[in-house]
Amino acid sequence: MMTGIVGSLLLLASAVTALTPTEKVLQMLGTLENETKSEQLKEKTNFENFSAWCDKTSEKKGNAIKEGEDEEAELLSSIEEKTSNYESLLADLAELKSTTERLEAEKDANSKQCAKDKSAYQATKVDLDSAIGGLQAALKTLQEAGGTKSQSLLLLQHASGLQQSLDLGEAMGFLQDQDHRAMVAFLQAGKAEPWLGKEGEEHNKTDYGFQSSGIVATLKDLETQFTGERDALVKEWEATQAACEQTEKDKKTALGETSQTTGSKVTESSQVKDALGEKKEALRVTRKTLKEDRSYLEDVKSDCAARDADFAQRSKNRAGEIKAIQEAIKVMKDTVKNLEDSVYDSGGAAGTKTQSLLATDSDVVVQEHSEVPSFFQQKSARRHAATEMDQAAAEMFQSRKEQAVSLLAKAGGNLRSLRLSSFAMRLQAQPTAASDPLVFVKQMTEKMINDLQKEATAATTQKGLCDTQMMKASKERDRRFRESMSLDKKIKALDTKREELIETIKLQTSDISDMEKDLSTATELRTNESTENIKTISESSVGAKAVDGAIKALKSYYAKAARSANRYDEASAFLQLNIQSKKEDPGFAGSYAGKQNQALSVVTLMEVIRDSFEQTAKETKAEEDEAAEKFTELKSKSRVDIETKRTSKTLNNEELDVTTNDISSGKEALKSTVGLLDGALAALEDLKDECVNNQMTYEERKAKREGEISQLKKAMCILDVNKVEKDCAATPTAAR
Repeated sequence: MMTGIVGSLLLLASAVTALTPTEKVLQMLGTLENETKSEQLKEKTNFENFSAWCDKTSEKKGNAIKEGEDEEAELLSSIEEKTSNYESLLADLAELKSTTERLEAEKDANSKQCAKDKSAYQATKVDLDSAIGGLQAALKTLQEAGGTKSQSLLLLQHASGLQQSLDLGEAMGFLQDQDHRAMVAFLQAGKAEPWLGKEGEEHNKTDYGFQSSGIVATLKDLETQFTGERDALVKEWEATQAACEQTEKDKKTALGETSQTTGSKVTESSQVKDALGEKKEALRVTRKTLKEDRSYLEDVKSDCAARDADFAQRSKNRAGEIKAIQEAIKVMKDTVKNLEDSVYDSGGAAGTKTQSLLATDSDVVVQEHSEVPSFFQQKSARRHAATEMDQAAAEMFQSRKEQAVSLLAKAGGNLRSLRLSSFAMRLQAQPTAASDPLVFVKQMTEKMINDLQKEATAATTQKGLCDTQMMKASKERDRRFRESMSLDKKIKALDTKREELIETIKLQTSDISDMEKDLSTATELRTNESTENIKTISESSVGAKAVDGAIKALKSYYAKAARSANRYDEASAFLQLNIQSKKEDPGFAGSYAGKQNQALSVVTLMEVIRDSFEQTAKETKAEEDEAAEKFTELKSKSRVDIETKRTSKTLNNEELDVTTNDISSGKEALKSTVGLLDGALAALEDLKDECVNNQMTYEERKAKREGEISQLKKAMCILDVNKVEKDCAATPTAAR
């Protein structure tokens, strides 16, 4: 970042000399305003495109989600319907299974009952057939008996099954009790008793004729009833058998139909089950797509909302930045420019003060006004160089000084070191206190290297010492500044006094009338000078105040913008961008803190202008006070000198020697005091870096110091012509 800051103030030597400082500030402010407006317009266009993409994407995804929800509802309804159908089919299959089992049981029961009925029929029929056969055999025996009664009865008694037929007939109710008894008696009568002899036999024959006709009738009647019963039994069985067969057929038909229905239901249930599975899979896919679409839409809305907040913050800060820049332009154009023209275009010594800061021989960065040598120092240094150095030494000094300044200015930009840049500027403006410029510059370099080495050794980040150290450094700076100003004033007074003594000695031989004329002329000049000085002091104070107001406005805005940006970034740090497939980007993200680097360049140059106004006012007032004092002294002295010129000439010569010695001593004291002041300013600047800015870690500061020390040693070696320094012994003479 510092490279950009330094770059904006570099190359001021040749390019900027055509512009006044205020014109350069106005140019830089105009560029800053145009760049800010251009970026604002570009960012607005990008954001409008991004916002349109957000709306279009949100609408598209919203429609997709609506369609997905409709499809989900339709699938749920279809699944519910098919589930109901499937459950109904399962219930039907269960009922069909129950029906099949019932029909099978009924069929088995019918088969068993029919088999039982058949068995009973067959047994009864066998009994009836046997009884009929027995009766028929008995009747045949009776009808075919051609012998005696005893023979017929004997045959009848031994007829197979006759007794069973009689028992069956009685059991079935076909044979009455009297008939049964008669049959039994008949059968018993046929037996011949041995003890009866021929009389008993005759008796039986007589009785047989009476009884046989009734027995035959009973047997025939019994045969008829058995035959009728058998015929009825056969007929009943045929009906029963037909019923069994029909029932068997009906059950088989019912079972076939049930089996067919079951097969159809099984097929249908399988189809419904497959369709239900397909619907459920479609529902799963739909829900997954819905989830992805909802997540994507949520991410889009979140990102768009975050970028919308970013754009609002950036737009607000840019508007404030443009307003602050425009206000600064107004102040610099309407107030400062006119005052600068009035104060510095007068052609006097002050007219070259600010311009001399920019029209240097190398690229120098002006940062803190406390680091800038006073205009009096620059003027005195240049006068000292012109009067004390010969031409060859001056050319050698200028050449090596340019190399050292260029090296330090470039290093200051690369290392982001305001200290090196400021030192380069002080080196460019050679002070007056050096009798030997090369020796003095080397001493300055060595002192700064020693200070940096001491600082690197004693570096600490303890916050508790900052306030105390800052206060001590500030007091040291102020004390050394007062001392240097006091010494400067004394030296100037002594110098003036010496000139006055020389002039007095020369004028002591002049005519009193000439002295009166000179005094009158001096009075007129003093009056005009005083009027001009008072005007310069007033306008310089107004100009300094106006520039300071513009500086404060810019600093206030950029400080607030930086704090606002930090708070905004902290508040929105939890937001994460989750959209991986997003193709649109507004081209920005996060907060906007304003063009801090460019603004710092402008503010730095404005501080130079402000300091120039303030310094001009102070110097002009000091010169005015001194000139007034000188004039009063000159006026009084001139009048006295008219009477005492002869007697005072010797005293003036003695006083001239003393004054010359005092000036030499004063310059040595001023040289020492300025060195101490530079050290105090460097210490205060270092404390600002550590205690106020605090933007670098200890490791960064250490690396920066080491880089500064290295570059300062190189600069020292450039100035060390004879290579007497230990670090410069092996270094080639040519600048690197």
